Amino acid sequence: MINAQAGTRYKRRVSALRLCSQALYMAIAARAALLPGASPFAVAFFTAGLYAGLDFKALLAGCVAGFAWEAASLPALGTFAGCLASLGSWALIKRARNGKYIFNAWLDEASNEALSAANAMLPGAIAGLVAGGDAAQVVACSLVSMSISPVLGFAFGVRGYRTALLPEERMSLAAVILIAMWGLANSPLSFLVGPFAALITLTASYSGPAFGAAAGAVAGVAAAVATGEATLAATLSIMGLTAGLTLPLGRGWSSLSFILANTALALFVDISGVVALSPAACVATGVIYALIKEETLEKISGWMCPACSAPDASALASRLRQASARRLEALQKVFETLADGYGDFPCAEDEQSMTGKLRDTLCEGCPGYEKCWSGNDDRAGRLLCGLIAETLKGNPLDESDELAPEKARNCRRAAIIPRRLAPLLRRFDQDRKRLIRSRDNAQTLSRHFSSAGKIISGMVESLDAPLDVDNEMCATAVAALEREGISDARVIVMRGEGIEVAATRDEIWLEDEARQAQRALSKALGQPMRAAFSRGGDVTLRLVQAPRLCANVGYACRPMTPGALCGDSYVATGLNAGRVLIALSDGMGAGTRAAGESQRTVELIRRFMTADIDDNLALDAINQLLLIRNADEMFATADICVIDLNAARAKFVKQGACASYIVRDRQVEKIEGGKLPLGILDEVCPGARETELREGDIVVMITDGVCDEASDEALGWLTRTLISLSDMTSDAMCREIIKLAGERGARDDMTAIAVSVAKARTAC
Repeated sequence: MINAQAGTRYKRRVSALRLCSQALYMAIAARAALLPGASPFAVAFFTAGLYAGLDFKALLAGCVAGFAWEAASLPALGTFAGCLASLGSWALIKRARNGKYIFNAWLDEASNEALSAANAMLPGAIAGLVAGGDAAQVVACSLVSMSISPVLGFAFGVRGYRTALLPEERMSLAAVILIAMWGLANSPLSFLVGPFAALITLTASYSGPAFGAAAGAVAGVAAAVATGEATLAATLSIMGLTAGLTLPLGRGWSSLSFILANTALALFVDISGVVALSPAACVATGVIYALIKEETLEKISGWMCPACSAPDASALASRLRQASARRLEALQKVFETLADGYGDFPCAEDEQSMTGKLRDTLCEGCPGYEKCWSGNDDRAGRLLCGLIAETLKGNPLDESDELAPEKARNCRRAAIIPRRLAPLLRRFDQDRKRLIRSRDNAQTLSRHFSSAGKIISGMVESLDAPLDVDNEMCATAVAALEREGISDARVIVMRGEGIEVAATRDEIWLEDEARQAQRALSKALGQPMRAAFSRGGDVTLRLVQAPRLCANVGYACRPMTPGALCGDSYVATGLNAGRVLIALSDGMGAGTRAAGESQRTVELIRRFMTADIDDNLALDAINQLLLIRNADEMFATADICVIDLNAARAKFVKQGACASYIVRDRQVEKIEGGKLPLGILDEVCPGARETELREGDIVVMITDGVCDEASDEALGWLTRTLISLSDMTSDAMCREIIKLAGERGARDDMTAIAVSVAKARTAC
C-alpha cells in the first residue's frame, strides 16, 4: 500500500514537471517573434502539441507568461490570439472526425502531420493580423506556422528510453533548439544563449570532432541570429573541433581543451574581431558537461549519429551465419554420402552366372557331362541360355511343361528339365525383377539426396557470401519501432535484391504488433514492407520489401455430381524471393478417392516447391509415391504455375494437365499442357514453359471438366468467354466460368483458377 502511494506521488510529480516544462518552452517560443507581438513558431508548437495530446491549458499558460515578460516592449497578444484560434479549429476537426461529413473520409485517413499543418495555417495568419502586420507579414506568419508545425510534432515522440531517432525526429529536435535560442535571446534570460550554444557544441563533440565542429557551426549561427554576434559560429566550431579531437584522452581533457580554445580565441578579440564566450560561461559549460552521465551522452550520441553508435549488426549476423553454414555443410556431406550409397547399388544376376547354376542343378551325375561341356559342342549352353531368354521375355518354364522336340534332342535329361529347372528359373525371374525395382527406387532416392545436397550447398554458398547489413538503416528501424512503443526489439536490416528486416524480441510478436511494425518500417525505410508472421506468433518478425507486382487469386469449383466431393484440388501460396505458387491437380475419376489423390498431389507439390526442389525432381518423387500407392490405378494430373512478382515472369510446369491461358489486352495466349498424368509410367517428362507477365494480365488455369480442348468449338467458346469476363475480379471470373461451363453440361469435376496481376501496394 505504501509503495503504491509512493508510486502515485512520483507519477504526479513527473506529470507536474512535464506540464511545467511544456509551459516554459511555450513561454520561450512566444518570444521568438517574427514581428512584434506574433510568433508563428509558438502557434506551430501549440498546434503540434494539441495533436500530440499535450495539455492545452499548460500551453496557454506558457503563452501568457511569454508576453508577460517585458510586456510593454513586446506584447504577444497576436500569438495568444493565434493559439486560441488553433484551439478552436482543433476542436472543430476533432468533432468532425466523429461526425458524418462529406470530408470525413479524408479526415480519417489524414495523418496528424497533415492535420497539424492545415490547422496551423489560419491561426498563424490571425496572429499576424492581431499584431498589426501588413499583408506580406500576415502571409509570412501563416506560411511559417503551417510549415513548421508538422516538423515540431515529431519532437513529441522522443522519450528518454529511446535509443535511436528517426531523421525527421532529429530535424524536429534541431528546430526546437533553434526556436528556444531565438526566444531566449528576446527574453530576460538572453545571457543563457551563449552557454546554451556552447553546451550543445560540447555535447555533440562526444560523437567526434566532425560532429563537434558541425554542431558548433549550426549552434553558433543560431546564436548569431539571436544575438547579432556574427563570428560566434566560427568560435564554437573551432571549440567543438578541439573538444572532439581530445576526447580519446578523456572527457576531462575534452572539457579543458574546450575552455582553453575559448581562452585562446579571446586573446585575439581586438586583433581579428573574433567573439568568444565569457570565461565564466565557458567554465560553467564545461562543468555541466562533466556532470552529465556517460550513458546519457551515449544516448544523445546515438540520437545524433545512429550509424556511429549502432552495434555492429554485420559482425553479429556474420557470426550467426557462419555457425549455420557449418551445420549445413555437415548436413550436405551426409546427403552426399547417402546419394553415393544409394547410387552404388548391386547389379542383378547376369545370364552367365545363372547358366552355371542351371548346369550344376541339371547335369550333376550325368555320364555325358564331359561331352556336352567339353567345348566342342555348344548345344547344352544354347539350350540353357534359351530357357533364360524365355524367362526374361515373360514366358518362364513351368513344372508341367514339356520341351519342344528339337530342344529335347539336345539333352538326354530333357524329360526332367521342367521339374528341376522351373523353380530355379522362377526364382531368378522374381529376384531379378525385385532387384531392378529396388535399384530404380535406390537411384530415385540417390537423385533426391543428391538434389538435397545441391540445395544445401547453395544455402552454404549464400551464407558464406558477404552480408550487406546497413547499420544506419538498422538504427532508423529501431527508432521507428521505438516510436510505436516497441522498444525491446533487436533489429537487423539487410540489403540485397531488396530490403529485408529481422526484428527479434524476447516475447512473441502478436498479429496487431506485427502489422503496426510493418506500417512503421514501411514509412521509415521509404519502401513498402511486407511482414511474414505465423498466426501463433514468433519471437522474430521478418519483413521483406514488397514486390513490384501483386497477384490476386480467385478460385471456383463444382463437382460433377451435386453434393459429392470435388475430385480437383488446388493450392496458392507464397514462396521466397517474391514468388507465388499456384498448383492444380485433377484426380482421375470423381468423388472421395479422386479428391484424396489430388489433395495429396498438391500438398506434395507445395512442400517440394517451398523447399526449392527442382520441378522435374519434385514431380519424379511424387510420381514414384503414386506408383507405390496406386495398385488400383488411381492417377492425378499436376498443373503448376510459379509467378515471380519481382521479375514479372511466370513458369508453367504441366504433367497431364489442361492448357492454361493468359488474357492480355482482350487477347488470349494459350500455354499448352500434355503428357500422361502422374502415377502411370516409371518416368515423367513434364512440359515446361516460361513467359513474361505484364501489369493487368490474367492467368487462367482449368481442369478438363471446364472445356474439352479436343473440340475446336469448345476451345473457341472458352477463348470468347475469357475475353468477355476479363474486366471482372478473379473470384467473380472463376465463378462465371464454372457457371457457363456447367450450362454446357457437366462431364467431370470442374475447377477454374484466375490470377490477376496488378501493381503492388503495401497492403496488397
